[in-house]
Amino acid sequence: MDVLPPELTREILDSFCTHHSKRSDVEGYFPDPGGFAEEENIPTLARIRLVSKSLNEVATPLLYHSITEFSLRGNWHLLARTLVDRSGLADFIRHV
Repeated sequence: MDVLPPELTREILDSFCTHHSKRSDVEGYFPDPGGFAEEENIPTLARIRLVSKSLNEVATPLLYHSITEFSLRGNWHLLARTLVDRSGLADFIRHV
């Protein structure tokens, strides 16, 4: 699975990041009305992390990059517990 370099894998997985997929300032970006909805992107990134160690390293920052109400589903206490247990994940959060 380590055929692609991490930089290319990151570019591919960026399309699942809810924050990045809504950007219209990216050259070549065209909104796709048939694209994935947020409720599909978050579980997909979570599952991709389980495939391999290298995909986990690329997908985890994207999964925690933008915290939304949907992604938490009202479970802020679970996020807080996770960030206490794994404090390095807090470094990935850019948008709440």
